[in-house]
Amino acid sequence: MGGHLTWCQEWYRHTEAVMRLTAMWREWERAVEEDAMSNWWLDHCDPHMAVLMSRDNGPFMACTEREHRPLGPLPLAQHPRSA
Repeated sequence: MGGHLTWCQEWYRHTEAVMRLTAMWREWERAVEEDAMSNWWLDHCDPHMAVLMSRDNGPFMACTEREHRPLGPLPLAQHPRSA
């Protein structure tokens, strides 16, 4: 995928992606029952997919079209009072 979007073919290996897609599915089920599909697109699908597929800061940002690359842990410094 070009531009500002990216996807990982092994999306299921990204905890954040699994959590977001699960939340979207649950809201999809509710929207179907409540006949509120427009709200689902605007309030759930569009925002979650924008974050998931962001090439700049989404969970797939290190992945390529053909290769899963997990993100490393965030840096952590020892608290000064613990030293």
